[in-house]
Amino acid sequence: MSIRTIYSVFLLFFMLLSPVWANEKNRFQIDFSNSEKEWIKNHPVIRVANEMDWPPFDFNEFDEPEGLVIDYIKLLAGKAGLEIDFVYGYTWAELIELFKQKKIDVLPVFYKNDERKGFTLYTSSYHRAKLAIFINIDNKTQHAGLLNKRVGIEKSHGSIPIVRQQISGTIVEIDTIADLVRKLATKNLDAIIGNPFVVYFHAKENQINNIQLSGYLSLSEQEQQDTSFHVGIRKDWPILHNILQKTMQNVGDSEMKEIKDKWVDISIVKQLDWVLVAQVSGVIVLILIFLIWNNRILKSMVKAKTYELKKLNKDLESIVALRTKELSKLNKELEKIANVDKLTGLWNRRAIEPFIDKEMSRSKRANSFVSLMILDFDHFKQVNDQYGHVFGDEVLKRVGQKIKTMIRSTDNLARWGGEEFLILVTDTCARKAILLAEKIRKAVMALRFEGKKPITVSIGVAEYHPDESFEQWYERTDAALYQAKKKGRNRVELDPRDGIQKGQTAIAGRNILRLIWKNEYYSGNDKIDGQHIQLFNLSNQFIDAFLSNTEEKIIETLLEKLSDLLKDHFKSEEEIMAQSGYPGLENHMGEHDKIRTDLTKLIAQYHQGYRNYGMLIQFISIHFVFEHMLNEDKNYFQWVDETTLPS
Repeated sequence: MSIRTIYSVFLLFFMLLSPVWANEKNRFQIDFSNSEKEWIKNHPVIRVANEMDWPPFDFNEFDEPEGLVIDYIKLLAGKAGLEIDFVYGYTWAELIELFKQKKIDVLPVFYKNDERKGFTLYTSSYHRAKLAIFINIDNKTQHAGLLNKRVGIEKSHGSIPIVRQQISGTIVEIDTIADLVRKLATKNLDAIIGNPFVVYFHAKENQINNIQLSGYLSLSEQEQQDTSFHVGIRKDWPILHNILQKTMQNVGDSEMKEIKDKWVDISIVKQLDWVLVAQVSGVIVLILIFLIWNNRILKSMVKAKTYELKKLNKDLESIVALRTKELSKLNKELEKIANVDKLTGLWNRRAIEPFIDKEMSRSKRANSFVSLMILDFDHFKQVNDQYGHVFGDEVLKRVGQKIKTMIRSTDNLARWGGEEFLILVTDTCARKAILLAEKIRKAVMALRFEGKKPITVSIGVAEYHPDESFEQWYERTDAALYQAKKKGRNRVELDPRDGIQKGQTAIAGRNILRLIWKNEYYSGNDKIDGQHIQLFNLSNQFIDAFLSNTEEKIIETLLEKLSDLLKDHFKSEEEIMAQSGYPGLENHMGEHDKIRTDLTKLIAQYHQGYRNYGMLIQFISIHFVFEHMLNEDKNYFQWVDETTLPS
C-alpha cells in the first residue's frame, strides 16, 4: 500500500470520527461542579412560571406554554439536564406571590427593582427590551411628560418605579395588557406603557387600529439593564442560579438568534405614517402617468422604475409571509371555535374529553380524587313548549354562566348535548362533590326569569374509580341522574357505589385511611411496579368499601380480586428473583406462603360470618403493604432489572 493511500484512509477515518468527537465535546462543555451535579440529580424537576397572556414572549395556548422566553428556558433546562413543571392559570401578580412563597422556583422573565432583589437572584440579561409609550390617535396626546394624564401600566410590572420617576401624570395599574389596550382604545386612559411587541399583538388581536407608538422611555444604561429580560431564581437556591448562569454562557449566538427570529419581528415596532405612505403612493402614480404621456423622458426612467418594481415585489413577498402567519393563527382560532358550544359559550364535548382523560390518568398515577356530575334540566320540553325556544336558549345560557361562576378554574364545564351539562371536578371526592352539586341545584332554582316559573335541575354525581373506563364512570353518573329523576326531580343523587347511602352526606373511609403510592416505592421493573400499583388501588377500594358500609357482595368480590392478584404477583416475583439469582429467594418465598395462608384464613372466616373488618384492614395495610411490599420487597430491588422479566 502506497503512502498516498495510507494518508487517504487516515483522512477519511478522521473525518468520520470528527462529528463524534465534536458531540462528545459538546456534552461536557458546561463545567458544573460536583455539588452542582449532585443538586441537579436531587432536583431533576424545577417549577417555572408561565404567564397566560403576554405574547409573543410568554403565554399559554390550549394548556401549552408558548413564547420566546418559554423556548429560552426550555433550551437552558435541556442543556442543564433539568425537566420543567410549568405553573400557569394565574395573573402576573399571583405568579409573583407564588414565587415569594417558593411554590415557584423560576420566573423566566423578570425585571430588576429594589423590592424584588429582596427575594430574587437574577441571571445576566438575555434579551434587551424597550419600554414604549402608546397613545390614542384621536386624543393627540404628546408623550413628553404626560402631565396631568392617566397613564396605564400592567399591575406588578417591574418597571413601575422607573415609570413613576419619569412620568408626571397619574399612574394607573391594570391587571392585564389586554385590558390596557382596550382602555386606551376607548379613551379611558390617555397613554399606556409596555413592551411594544406585546401591545401591538393585543391591538391586532382585538382589531384595534386607533392607537400608535408615540415614543420610548429614555433610560440610563443601568435602567436599561434592569428592564432587560433576566431569569429570576428563588433566593434560597443560589446553586440553581449558578447552574443557570453557567448554562446561559453555553448558549450560542445562532441558538439565540433562531429563538428570536421565531417570535420577534422587529418591523412591527417601527412608527409608520400611513398618511405619508398614501401621499407618496399618489405621487408615484402621477409620475407614472406623466412618464407615459411624456415619451421623451420615458427611456431615462425605465431603469429607475424597474428597480422600484423589484423593491415592491420584495415588499409583496413580505406581506404574503405576514398574511401566511396570520392565516396560521386564524386556523388556530378556528380550532378553538370548534371547541366552544355556540349557544352557551361553554366547552363542548370535543373540548372536555382530553381533560377527562388527563384527570383519569392523574388519579391512577397519584391516587388523587376526581368526580363527575351530569346536570339535566327538569321538564325542559315543557319549558320550550310553553315559553318558546328563544326563552329555552336563554335559560341554557344563564344557567351555564351561573355554574361557571361557582366552580374553580381547575374544574371543567361543558354542554354535553341538548339540555345536559357535564362538570368535571378535580381533586374532589364524592363527599365534597355532592355538596357542590347541591349548591348548584339551589343556585339554579334561585334564578329568576321575569313572569316565568323557576327552573329546576337534577344532578347525578359519581367519583372516579381507578380500575374503570370513562364509559363505566359515565354510566354510573348517568345512573345516579336517573335515580334523581325517578325520585321526583330537582334533587342530587350519588352513585351508591361511592359509599353514600340512606341520606348520608359524607364518605368517612377515604378521608380516614388511604394508601398513597410514592415514587420511592418503584423497583425499576415495570411488571413488578405495575402489580404493586394495582395492589395499592385494590387495597384502597376494599378499605373505602368497608368504611362506607358498601354491600357485602361488593366487599366479597373485592376480596376475591385481591386474593387472585396477590397470587399472580407472588408468582411473578418468584420467577424474577430466581432468574436474577437473588440469594434470599427461599426466605422470601416463605414470607409469600405465610401471607397467602393468613389471607386465606381471614377470607374463610369472613365467609363463615366472622366478619372482622378491622383485622382485614390491619392485615392488608400493615402486614402486607407496609411490612412486606414496602420493606421486605426492597431487599431484592437491586437484583432486578428489565432483563429479568419472564418471557
